[in-house]
Amino acid sequence: MLGLLTSTYLIYLLGGPIQEEPGWRGFALPRLQQRLHPVTAALLLGVIHCFWHAPLFLTDEWDTARQEPSQYLAYLILVVSLSFVLSWLYNGSRGSVLMVILGHNGVNWALFTVGALTGLVAASNWPAALGLAGFAIVAIIATRGRLGYTGATEASGQPASPELPREDREKC
Repeated sequence: MLGLLTSTYLIYLLGGPIQEEPGWRGFALPRLQQRLHPVTAALLLGVIHCFWHAPLFLTDEWDTARQEPSQYLAYLILVVSLSFVLSWLYNGSRGSVLMVILGHNGVNWALFTVGALTGLVAASNWPAALGLAGFAIVAIIATRGRLGYTGATEASGQPASPELPREDREKC
């Protein structure tokens, strides 16, 4: 069992988060947060991320529950909630893509592990969706909606470019 869980952790890591998170949180999130409120940026990124996975619902190999229409809504809630949590993790770790890769993989792997240990196939996305939604609500409340975003640094961890004074912006 330990071999299965270890190999699955590595396969999931290589097959998803390590490919996705440099784009989602490493590239898109910092740019969205420069233009949008952090909660709005996380929400938008979560919806985009959900639709990114939409074609997988048409495959037999994907192990996400989808036997009834409500499972699609649960999956949307799960991915959007994960986006809030990973945005909080990204901002709180000063832009560490490695941390969000490990966080994203941890969620994927935990969902697999529950099934592997119980012998039950994931019949519903709702438990994970509601659990992550609760965690997302805590993150939003605890950070007063900022999700750890300070606006003081860019994705590289370097100080943000200073903004032009208002009078100079008006001249442009």
